[in-house]
Amino acid sequence: LEIDSSIEDMWDIKAKLALAGDLMIELAKGSTYRPRLSSLVIEYTDQSLNERIETYCSKLGLSSEEILLAQMATFEYYGESNGIVFDDYLLGPYMEFLNGKKTIVITAKPNEPIAMSHIDLYKPSDVPALLNLEAQTH
Repeated sequence: LEIDSSIEDMWDIKAKLALAGDLMIELAKGSTYRPRLSSLVIEYTDQSLNERIETYCSKLGLSSEEILLAQMATFEYYGESNGIVFDDYLLGPYMEFLNGKKTIVITAKPNEPIAMSHIDLYKPSDVPALLNLEAQTH
């Protein structure tokens, strides 16, 4: 499954999701179907959104450091809301992205396909290793 989305002059996002098994056979299982993630790649390219956020927050009186801390806290909150405590393999590159890199690529490549419904059985701090999550910027 591939998804491309963008908002002109703000951001572009591309996502590729691979599920294990034959999708038609799996879907025929009906309500017993449990999608198993094989891989996920999300590529986000900033066109101007980060700059717009910085400008807006600066007008509110926030310093660059406060804005950066708020953006990092928001990213961490997003992860925790989805049952993941991000580790340094994601937080470091995300910080680089916020500090001026234009593109961040987040990948999940679990060693074995994992049922998405089972992820919440793990401690949130174990999920990055389970999914083999990492990020790179350029």
